[in-house]
Amino acid sequence: MLENKGDVGYQLTGTQAGYAKGCVDGLFKKLGLPFAAVLATVAHDDVYLKPADGMWRILCGLVTDATGCEVDKRNSICVGHPSQRTGNVD
Repeated sequence: MLENKGDVGYQLTGTQAGYAKGCVDGLFKKLGLPFAAVLATVAHDDVYLKPADGMWRILCGLVTDATGCEVDKRNSICVGHPSQRTGNVD
């Protein structure tokens, strides 16, 4: 999972960090599958905020480190979401 969570900022603890961790933990438990989450936690332009590829590169590295296999980028897809926005989500 790749997620922009700029409201967390540089804090590893605190209300927003706890909320983000709770959401990831809840999803992990519900899916019951191997799962990795990479969160961009600073709300300014940087290489880790979507749509930049910084989090993707970190996720690929985590997969390679954990499995010894590289991500098949040619056959991978990214599924986005509307971030609770209203309006057209074509």
